[in-house]
Amino acid sequence: MSATVDYGNENIFQPVKHDPDFEQYGLDPQQAVTVTVQFPVELAEQVIIAEPLDGGTLTVPEEGLFVGADGTVIFQFQAGDSVGACRVTVHQPDDMNVLHFWVIDSAHPENNPAQLPGSY
Repeated sequence: MSATVDYGNENIFQPVKHDPDFEQYGLDPQQAVTVTVQFPVELAEQVIIAEPLDGGTLTVPEEGLFVGADGTVIFQFQAGDSVGACRVTVHQPDDMNVLHFWVIDSAHPENNPAQLPGSY
């Protein structure tokens, strides 16, 4: 399984996955990204649940999230205003995956993780 985070302007990253957790990436407050999660193609047409755990907003199709014929699930995530850890789960009942973001504290940069990847 893999994921892609598209910040726009050709700034596209593929966070590394360790067990259920993807590598953490930075976002500005209110910044939006497009997330693509690649599932096995055998899961085509399966329902996927995506939930922001620490604030922010997901934009999903009105009919819900389903694995496409190519194995992908695509949605938009917009960070909230609160700085700090910001997680999004993307899962089925028996499978958990967590995308980790960090909302940047520009007023206090010392509070941000060092060398945080992303385009913010």
